[in-house]
Amino acid sequence: MILGDEYFMRAALAEAKEALLQDEVPIGAVIVANGQIIARGHNMVEN
Repeated sequence: MILGDEYFMRAALAEAKEALLQDEVPIGAVIVANGQIIARGHNMVEN
C-alpha cells in the first residue's frame, strides 16, 4: 500500500496536537523515508 502526502500531514498534525495538549506551541513533524514514517516529534520544553 502506498501512503500519500495527506496521511503524513495528518501524522504531523497529530504530533502538533500532542504539543498543544502539553501547553506548548503546536509544532509537529514526521520524517518519511521509502514511504514510511521513520521519526516523529513535537515541540517540547528543554530541560
